[in-house]
Amino acid sequence: MVYHFPKLRRIAYETIHATLLEHTREGSGTYNAVQRTIKRFTVAQAAPSATTRSIPRIFRARKDLDLLLMEYESVYARAEDVGTKLKPVLESVPERLSRTCGYVGPDENGSVDELQGCSWEAESVEYILRFP
Repeated sequence: MVYHFPKLRRIAYETIHATLLEHTREGSGTYNAVQRTIKRFTVAQAAPSATTRSIPRIFRARKDLDLLLMEYESVYARAEDVGTKLKPVLESVPERLSRTCGYVGPDENGSVDELQGCSWEAESVEYILRFP
């Protein structure tokens, strides 16, 4: 199994990348849900009675989503701007995954050095070697 990590890593990456592409595509259910949530918070916080602004729980609970906070803050300004500002933010998510993982392009064999930023190989090898 250890010898197949480059291929397994590529399969996992391509599956996650395809899923992100689908969910961040304008008009998808996830895209629309994110847009509705941001609009709801933007409109609620724009009310004259609002004294503080609340960041949705998903951003507080997930430290790995910190990369989206700056974009969230910029989208947060006005409800009518949400649609135009949200699209580039969500469309950039699959590209961010590619950069973070170290994706270099299609390769049927799976390069050993590719996708090291998203590898679980060290942890898996350590776990596998605990058994005789």
